[in-house]
Amino acid sequence: MRRILLAIVFIIFNLISVYSQCVISITGAQSVCAGNPITLTANVDRGTPVCNTTLTMNNGNTTVQCGQMVCFYDGGGDGAYYTNSANYTHTFTSSNGGPLTIVFDDARLQASGDSLLLYDGNIATGTLLNAGQEAGVDFAFQTYVATSGVLTVRFVSDASWNYLGWSASITCEACGELTYLWSTGETTPSIRVRPTATTTYTCTVSSTEAGCCSGRATHQLEVIDCGVSGCPHITPTDIDGNSTIYLNCESGLNTTLYANAVVTALDANNYTVARIPYNPPFAFNSGTRIFANATDDTWGPTQQLPFAFCYYGNTYTEITPGSNAVATFNSSYQEGNSCAWSYDASDVLPTSYLFTNTIFACYRDIYPTSSDYNSNNGDGGIFQGVMGEYPCRAYKLSFNNIKLFSCTEITNFSTMIVLYEGTNIIDIYIRNAPTCTTWNDGLGVIGIQNSSGTAAVTPPGRNTGAWTASNEAWRFTPTGSPSYTITWYEGIDTSAASGVVIGNGDQIDVSPNGNTTYTARLQYTACNGNFFDLINSCEVVIDDNTPDIILTASKDTLCPAEAVTITASAEGAISYQWNSGETTPSITKVPTEPHPTYEVTVVFENGCTRSGHIQVHAIASIEPPVLSEVEMICPGERVEISADEHYTYLWSNGATTQSIIVYPQTTTTYQCTVSNSAGCTSSNEVTVPVDIAPIAAFAPEHYLTYLEDGVATVNFIDFSQNAITWQWDFGVPGDASATSTMQEPSYTYTASGLYTVTQWVRSDLGCTDSTTHQVSIQKPFNFYVPSAFTPNNDGINDIFIPKGEGVNTDDYLLQVFDRNGRLLFQTTSLYQGWDGTDNGKELPLGTYVYVVKTSTMDGTPKEYVGTVTLIQ
Repeated sequence: MRRILLAIVFIIFNLISVYSQCVISITGAQSVCAGNPITLTANVDRGTPVCNTTLTMNNGNTTVQCGQMVCFYDGGGDGAYYTNSANYTHTFTSSNGGPLTIVFDDARLQASGDSLLLYDGNIATGTLLNAGQEAGVDFAFQTYVATSGVLTVRFVSDASWNYLGWSASITCEACGELTYLWSTGETTPSIRVRPTATTTYTCTVSSTEAGCCSGRATHQLEVIDCGVSGCPHITPTDIDGNSTIYLNCESGLNTTLYANAVVTALDANNYTVARIPYNPPFAFNSGTRIFANATDDTWGPTQQLPFAFCYYGNTYTEITPGSNAVATFNSSYQEGNSCAWSYDASDVLPTSYLFTNTIFACYRDIYPTSSDYNSNNGDGGIFQGVMGEYPCRAYKLSFNNIKLFSCTEITNFSTMIVLYEGTNIIDIYIRNAPTCTTWNDGLGVIGIQNSSGTAAVTPPGRNTGAWTASNEAWRFTPTGSPSYTITWYEGIDTSAASGVVIGNGDQIDVSPNGNTTYTARLQYTACNGNFFDLINSCEVVIDDNTPDIILTASKDTLCPAEAVTITASAEGAISYQWNSGETTPSITKVPTEPHPTYEVTVVFENGCTRSGHIQVHAIASIEPPVLSEVEMICPGERVEISADEHYTYLWSNGATTQSIIVYPQTTTTYQCTVSNSAGCTSSNEVTVPVDIAPIAAFAPEHYLTYLEDGVATVNFIDFSQNAITWQWDFGVPGDASATSTMQEPSYTYTASGLYTVTQWVRSDLGCTDSTTHQVSIQKPFNFYVPSAFTPNNDGINDIFIPKGEGVNTDDYLLQVFDRNGRLLFQTTSLYQGWDGTDNGKELPLGTYVYVVKTSTMDGTPKEYVGTVTLIQ
């Protein structure tokens, strides 16, 4: 049997718009049978203008630039109260004289005493748009149009109350009349086309006003083969299913054309069922959601079919969905009635114990509820839709990701029923039909049954049972003899007056002398009495040209184990056959011999063939570099790594020299990649082991130690890590004995001061580290201030000078004042005293005040205030 090609319908909108508020798009039916008509419509979306001007109510005039928007508020502005005793009139005029539209999105005015009036035109001669209604009228969400292009707004408020007022938008259309130009030449917004192959349609929209709305949209439409879709159709092709047939060369000048008519029995009283490819023509969540209030085990609202449908000898225009994945033509099953879930394994079709006159799309106890519906992706929803246009329409009913009853964690039950116009074919697509074996024995059934329950058809293995299914599809086709005729024409003219009839029947042999169009005409009567007169054409092309084959290699010379991509290109090529077995335009190979040759034979659209070849070269291997070995080093130690002689070098640290010098802090691996003159590379690596570094760390047992009897012993606590030897310097200049090699030594200081102690540590590999710490050695603090002195130059007690030990000589101040508080003397030296004079002038006998400010060696402040007696 001839192959039937199925094209997936898709629509691509390429929106090109010059202005942000003018978007052009093309809409049409989602599918079309080859050669059948379809309507395409160009749509212009001028978008929502943005707020270009903000205006609060006042007395004045404003020109509204068309295509832009004025945001209009009461006198208080956005969100604020308007004032009492307001009296404003404001006039708006459109920039191009076109109608003005005002839309209120909020309005709150005093119910009496305040008024807002709108006029089409001016107050004197214009029409009152709001019929004289004043305040208290709900303006919110109201729209008024001033067709004259002039809108007058008058607002008056009394002195009693004020409110939030209003917010509104005022706009006018930016463009006048639009013109349309399709790629087919038509100049109307909608066109009727009859494509026989994938076609891209373009519509350019422009305005009669310069610089206004303009744009272009394209719509790529792929044609479906209605023989696969189930519609009545005729598709003339060659034996391989090609609608464009190329002759000459190997094919010769003769060919047989096949009508590929899809028709069914005149009386739909019985059916056959066959598995078809799983390729649903609809998305499961496409179309319109129905049965929105679906509850468990109920029948939904009856749905109107877009065409009369024959089913087991009767014709129906309505179908009723059931919430357990069924659809019925039985009018006794009404909305809200019980759609029973319970049945036994013995209830196999046909049986009156199951629903009669019904399609079972995996009848199973599922659980659709409104609360489970996801409006974003349609999960949990039941949908219907119509695909295509007469004479190739299809009605679908789908259950999208419904949960199972009892096993509510299973939520992916999805099935679809498709009914085809004219042929009365029924397709059932099962995306997922899981089962809950713990409920109703997990029973399910796929099939169709007549109104008496005496005749039914089910797919193999899909009658009542606890089975599961996914990604499978079944077609139920009416059996019997169809009523149709097929007439063949040379050319596209099928009229009785001038059409050239060349034969009748399902196939015909032709011998064209040149490029020729052949048309097949199907005249078919369906079981419901509808008559279909369908035509479709194919092209026979005579062509024996064979263009040159261009062969290119990604590289001429290859490195070891390197892949090469060989590409063949030739205009009009439809298939490729390489001597290595591949059938793609490009092949990628890793040569196993030094000079391989790759050959390709190309088949062109006209059936002719041509061959070509190309040779590449593979070179010998390149040895990896030999790198110098290194021994363990200390962190940060200098080490040199070298490679043997090669063409180029690239180290992992970025160096491009034969040798590198590195100072690793931790164990590090360095890679060297070398290349030869052909660009082939090879790599090797070496690891530099780095010893664990010792860490010097210690602390004195006491930072501050006082001299006792002239000595102070400090114990040092070691906190170092990874050390095996220690060296100490206790910071006493000139004392060679102030060192130690103990781990935790002690040292006795004999003089006060701040000493810096240094610790050096060493690891077993000889790596070192050092650190320092300060200790403070102080004399015990003692301080004495004399109470009197005799500056008579007898050498005895001539100077007033305090004395002490453990005094911080860097922090010392002595001041002497007379009884009036006048400063007589001061010094910052512990070793300088007062001689009893004031700038060299002897002072009389008397009592004087002293102040001493100092601190201990550890920074503890000390202050002494008292009196000293000067005795002559």
